[in-house]
Amino acid sequence: MALTRNVPSSNSSHSIATVGIVARVAFVRECILSRLGQEPGFSAVDFGSGACALEHARSSDPDLVVVDLPPAEACDLVGVLLSGVPGIRPIAVHRSTATEDLIRLAEAGYVGFVSTDSSFQDLLRELHGVMREEANCSPQLTGASLRSLQKRLPDGQARSQSHLEVLTAREQQVSLLLERRCSNKEIAAELGIEFGTVKNHVHNVLTKLGLHNRWEIPYLKAAKGALSSKLVAAPAKESGSTISEI
Repeated sequence: MALTRNVPSSNSSHSIATVGIVARVAFVRECILSRLGQEPGFSAVDFGSGACALEHARSSDPDLVVVDLPPAEACDLVGVLLSGVPGIRPIAVHRSTATEDLIRLAEAGYVGFVSTDSSFQDLLRELHGVMREEANCSPQLTGASLRSLQKRLPDGQARSQSHLEVLTAREQQVSLLLERRCSNKEIAAELGIEFGTVKNHVHNVLTKLGLHNRWEIPYLKAAKGALSSKLVAAPAKESGSTISEI
């Protein structure tokens, strides 16, 4: 049974970030859950040792997930999580300081990194940084993320336009709002559609553009230029019906 500790907010206007915790050792997960439960702005959920992480992620729809697993398992798991729950921001707990190991994690899709020598305050700073898209990544890791994205994009400038044309008119509008770093709730309000519909549009955008998660869109801009220059105007407001939740 997953442990959940919701943080009571003294200010209802403050949003709560949900953080999933994956680790082999149960008391490690419990310690992080306990400490995060004392921090304003965070809700922590126990995702177990990895086997049931996708199930927990689908049910809790986390903003971030902290993964403390051996590198090979961590890379396998992040691929499953990013495919099953687009939009999450994975943070890797790593034991190795070797650049090639960190690059491997970055290429797999991790956007934040915390070593096992770090304090809880270091983890907290990384969580806040990733939420603000200001993770403390070295130039090598940033380059690894860009290379990973470029490998998944079509080759050649001649194909860049057709690459974007695979998006529907609504998906292009969602892409523009993602580029502006809007949340799913903000996109729903802006376009006048249901939250579940936004999630499905985001999933389709990421799948069609070959992205691991929404936070790679700034890298897409670097690789192919801003999406906004190629997007069409928003189509008419959709009905409130949704398709199945992802």
